[in-house]
Amino acid sequence: MTTNPYLNRKMITNPAEFFGRERELRKILARIGNQRPQSVAVVGERRIGKSSLLYQAYHPANRQASIPDAASLVCVFMDLSERKDYQAAQIFQALFAELSRALGETITSDAGSGYDTFKAAVQRIEAAGRRLVIFFDEFEAIASNPNIPAANVTEFLAFLRGIANSHAVAYVTSSQIDLQELGHSGEIKESPFFNIFTRVSLGPFSREEALALIAQPSAAAGRPLAPYADTLLQWAGTHPFFLQTACAVLFEWHNGQGVSHQDMTRAAIEFADETEDHFQYTWQHLKAEERSVLRSLATGVPVPDTQHYLLRQLERRGYIVSWAGLPRIFSSIFAGLIPQWPS
Repeated sequence: MTTNPYLNRKMITNPAEFFGRERELRKILARIGNQRPQSVAVVGERRIGKSSLLYQAYHPANRQASIPDAASLVCVFMDLSERKDYQAAQIFQALFAELSRALGETITSDAGSGYDTFKAAVQRIEAAGRRLVIFFDEFEAIASNPNIPAANVTEFLAFLRGIANSHAVAYVTSSQIDLQELGHSGEIKESPFFNIFTRVSLGPFSREEALALIAQPSAAAGRPLAPYADTLLQWAGTHPFFLQTACAVLFEWHNGQGVSHQDMTRAAIEFADETEDHFQYTWQHLKAEERSVLRSLATGVPVPDTQHYLLRQLERRGYIVSWAGLPRIFSSIFAGLIPQWPS
């Protein structure tokens, strides 16, 4: 049985399975590869590939290929997606566990907040001529955690900033929105912590990146999908998650010789079934005026001149593409579902 190369959908950890994002990856590696590493904030929509990009920057093979003295970096990856209900002390405990793994020594929290233990570990790393980079995937788990009082979050962020200013330490974060917007109070939003970051924005793939994802894994597995690229792009656009899902579905209907017209129709139905919940989540989390614009496009109603600025915003975020000079919803499947949903 042929293994479907498109089934790993949450976070791509194997560099051989990672497609696109070369410019963004180079930018992150260049920042953290400095003698004084610089912090980077990766920002993008849900399921746009932020976690995979973070992990590729963390992956030793990519660091070794791009950073001359990569061995001097101590890198820690913190997946916060399962830690959204953590208390402040648990964040430190998880960090110390990952740091212990990276250093090959046991680091345990002090009896207090954990600040002193972390600072001592940083000082030992620096004394050994090394630098520390911490990757915080889904940084929302810290900055907007309702279980951690705003005052404690502010204190924690101030501490992190102080460490980065005083030592060879940097942070690489991912979030759906700008870090300044994550806080649950004005005090957090105004924290100078956020000023230390270079922003890397993730949008949809370029057409070239999307075509590489369609063609290369499928050809290597003996069921080439390149002949169906236009159909796949019509279903999913160049959004990484939806395109990967579309490829995974169509790959299963490929018999080694191709996909029949009848099976293509069945694949489209299967793709719609698999993605409807994700599309609906996207719809529910858009602003009312954004939904209004997309509904107009989906139903063939002209978009009022007063809303044209939203067309540009939605295009930058990947929800609209230009097709024959006219705006179109990026996915025909998404467009077909919109009329049945409430505004």
